[in-house]
Amino acid sequence: MPVALLLSAMLAVGSAPAAGPMWGADLSSWPAIADRHPGIDPVSAWAGAGGDWIRLRVFHTSRHEHGGREQAHRLATRAKRHGLKVLLALHLSDTWADPGRQELPRAWRGLAPEVLADSLAAYVASITAGFAGRVDAVQIGNEIDPGILLPHGSFESAGATRLLRAATARSDSTTTIVMHVSGQAEGKVAAARVTALDAAGVHFDVVGLSWYPWWHGDLAALRRALDRVARAAGERRVWIVETAYPFTLGWADAEHNVVGTTEQLRNGPPATPAGQRAWFAAVADLVRAQPATDALFAWEPAWLAGSAPGSPWENLAWIDFAGERLPVWDLLSGVPPAPRKD
Repeated sequence: MPVALLLSAMLAVGSAPAAGPMWGADLSSWPAIADRHPGIDPVSAWAGAGGDWIRLRVFHTSRHEHGGREQAHRLATRAKRHGLKVLLALHLSDTWADPGRQELPRAWRGLAPEVLADSLAAYVASITAGFAGRVDAVQIGNEIDPGILLPHGSFESAGATRLLRAATARSDSTTTIVMHVSGQAEGKVAAARVTALDAAGVHFDVVGLSWYPWWHGDLAALRRALDRVARAAGERRVWIVETAYPFTLGWADAEHNVVGTTEQLRNGPPATPAGQRAWFAAVADLVRAQPATDALFAWEPAWLAGSAPGSPWENLAWIDFAGERLPVWDLLSGVPPAPRKD
């Protein structure tokens, strides 16, 4: 899509949503802050607005107030009661996994390579069995650009593909398997990882892509990335499993925010409620235009401000500092409710 058309889509903030894509929300941090926002229920709000999926990260043995297996199980149960599908994002670590950090869980340190592979396979099988009836897709690893369980599972060696082949070999055949890579280099890294996984015979169904303009590029770059990853994916689907955009450059707590300058927006729309809606509308248009893509997940739209700890993300949420829904909710297919509990 030419840049001029992308800009036109961003400016059409008053238009009604077209059919599709499937909309997802990563609500992983909600259990850690729910008690500080007792009047808000993002799960029922997402379902009532016409959302399709929620995404929940799971750490092996969480170091944080969020990401625990039991927390995720409770939230997944609630999501299913509301008719939502659930994607579990297994970080395969006790803390955040991303392109710069893929730490071994403490419980697996010191294991021989073959024992590590068996432990990973057993863990993934245990997760899918434990969430039976409550999970529709499992993401094995998070932003696995360098690999998983480093230093053993690097893509620079055969370690990553060996471990991922073991992890998928015993997975439930009824559960969709997602491999998640960031949007680095306009999708070139993701495409290379897909090619390597295919060459090693690793089974998976969906390529998940992160895309944040301040790290990965503007909308034109995203279009090129989706095309490139779709070509590598073949018959598989491509989902944007993480994206976000600010409704303000202000803040509501003392925690440092990830986004706070206009330069980070990469010539995108302004950081206003209408600008946030315009960004997501344009991304949704790109997803509709690329035949292989059909899902778009907002990352942490309910990670609201608070104290001890605060949120680095409250200006990227879909709920403003007063607890009211923002215009971006109008893009979903349902009737957007207030996010507050009845």
